[in-house]
Amino acid sequence: MSAQRCLIAVLALVPSLFSVPQPAYDVLIQGGRVLDGAGNPWVAASVAISGDRVARDRRDRLLCRARVYRHDGPVRRAARRRRPRREQGAPGGYDRDRGRGGDPGPGRAARRLFQYAYTAGGTGLEACIPAWAAEGGPAERNKRLKDPEIRKRLKREMKTGSFGWWNIVEASGGWKNVVIAAMPQGGEKRYEGMSIADIARELRKSPEDTVLDLVSSFETRISALYFMMHEDDVRAAMQFPWVSVGSDAAAGSRETARGKGHPRAYGNFPRVIARYVRELHILTLENAVRRMTSLPAGKLHIAGRGLLREGSYADVVVFDFDKIEDTATYADPHQYPRGIPYVLVNGHLVIDRGEHTGSRPGKIIYGPGHTGR
Repeated sequence: MSAQRCLIAVLALVPSLFSVPQPAYDVLIQGGRVLDGAGNPWVAASVAISGDRVARDRRDRLLCRARVYRHDGPVRRAARRRRPRREQGAPGGYDRDRGRGGDPGPGRAARRLFQYAYTAGGTGLEACIPAWAAEGGPAERNKRLKDPEIRKRLKREMKTGSFGWWNIVEASGGWKNVVIAAMPQGGEKRYEGMSIADIARELRKSPEDTVLDLVSSFETRISALYFMMHEDDVRAAMQFPWVSVGSDAAAGSRETARGKGHPRAYGNFPRVIARYVRELHILTLENAVRRMTSLPAGKLHIAGRGLLREGSYADVVVFDFDKIEDTATYADPHQYPRGIPYVLVNGHLVIDRGEHTGSRPGKIIYGPGHTGR
């Protein structure tokens, strides 16, 4: 792999990591182009990591040296006596503050928006039912859905609307665009990948009755995909400077996955780079990386994350710009991306030559409102 085609960043593009000649650091990343997460142009550089932080290079007092090392080789740790590390927990940190519909504008709420690069949203099938029916939790909801009089009202409001409830079916353009992604344990697995319109036709029921029957059969969630966006809108939203990139999905594992799910959990970030930077030129690479790193970290007031600078946490993604690609699809969503040989979390190597190392060095990330309790 040519060193000139590789990059480093907080979401980074780099060729490989190497052991250090002097016992100065735990990890030294060489031979790449560095993106710092702030939207600045890339620089040919090296990055040193000590413990869980990005460190200075003591030989010339620069974090990133402006020269490229044309080496290829495996990732190796520096031979260095380690300082004791405090116990580290599971990864965390999640924000689901996103807008729905309309012109986002530059208002305060709009500046918290994020997007994923797909035309389908994903949430529970219960979102098709007016929100007031969910009062008291799933058990109380299911009692209401089975009550004949309440059911009549719900079916009417699912068509006409209900005060304070966003009609996601109408936003999706009808029942043909609402697709079951995952059924709970004991549910009809063959429904996964089918639209509500198709299921209703098979059952010879109305779509409204079909949804009410399915939801009321379980206290756990039936996951659904809602094809409610247009590709032109995805591209337009991507160009607002305050819109960051987020998956709106929990981390998934192909080995333990249930149902179809949404491809965004595996492919959102690689897809932005492969499709909207490399192929369509909607965003520059520097801007795309900023939207994935320092922009959301800043919105959430998370200190020490999102920038590749001295003293920041060493969260680094190493990827090949020419090869990075999302492989997850709606039909087969549990597929890992290509072109990401290395990932470091808090200075620990988590992905090594495309394979998970088994390391889990994540930390719970608290927002500014955390009281320590």
